[in-house]
Amino acid sequence: MKYGAWAAVCAMLVLTACGVEPKPPADKRIQHERSEQRMSIIKWVSTDGDGSNAASWQGGALPGDGDIALLDGTSQVSWTAGLTLAHGAILRTSESFLGDIGLPGSYLVMDGNSGADAHEIQAVARHPGKLFLFLDDGAAAEASKTQVVIDKPDSATGNCHLDGNFVELVISGGGVTLDASLTIGEICRFYDGRIYITDGAGLPLPAQFGGLVECHTGTAPQVYGGTWIQRKAWAVWSSVAMRGGHIVYDPVSPVAADIAYDLQAGSLDVRGNAADLFAGLTSTVYIGKNFDLQGIRTIDTTGTRIDYRSDFPTVE
Repeated sequence: MKYGAWAAVCAMLVLTACGVEPKPPADKRIQHERSEQRMSIIKWVSTDGDGSNAASWQGGALPGDGDIALLDGTSQVSWTAGLTLAHGAILRTSESFLGDIGLPGSYLVMDGNSGADAHEIQAVARHPGKLFLFLDDGAAAEASKTQVVIDKPDSATGNCHLDGNFVELVISGGGVTLDASLTIGEICRFYDGRIYITDGAGLPLPAQFGGLVECHTGTAPQVYGGTWIQRKAWAVWSSVAMRGGHIVYDPVSPVAADIAYDLQAGSLDVRGNAADLFAGLTSTVYIGKNFDLQGIRTIDTTGTRIDYRSDFPTVE
């Protein structure tokens, strides 16, 4: 994190200390369905699993820019060949589709780097089968609206793999693996499911409201609920904020200093060589009156100020 971003984090902590609290989204799911009045819905009717075969799509035409490619169970054949969607096409799957999309090492590729219409949603997946998805928005102007929403009923590990480069990721359910080369530009929200973050994945400050996350990158979270297991030391200049939930901090690498901690509610379980978590920090550690600290060996130490607050604002 660069100095400007670090200054912004510190400013947020000051506002919090003064009673100004950033609020999480009021709803469990953000509203991500856009109007479909002027969009064509083209259903998957395949018998051979080849998405490049026009006969695999209702009406005999491949989904194009502005079309919704819908897999709703009309055909239960898995989509395992011809794994591309045209620029600007939108992928949607329903709970009724029981097949898979893509294969290990052979992902469905969605390229949002062109197309006349800047769609708000690129992919919404709710089917219980497997999904291997690569979405690349490139550097186009419409990149500001690319979004992937995963709301799958099966939380088995490896059920869903995501890769590529897009702006917004929302996970409301499913067993989702974020691959090492994945980059999320702006928004990352986890509401439920079992999420595995591979070392190397590039994420913005993720907000967790539920589910189980196992993180192998240096990404620090903002946790409102659920359990976050951190397997790698948080990166220098990170900001860790807790408004609920549980963090297990158990990195295998050395502990990084210069982390901003704002621990209002929930519990933090520090294990192994991370027991000196608060040693030598240059910023104040804010800890709520009822916050549960487990495994911390070094609390008050030279260079670190601990502010045990009893007047944190209530998180609505």
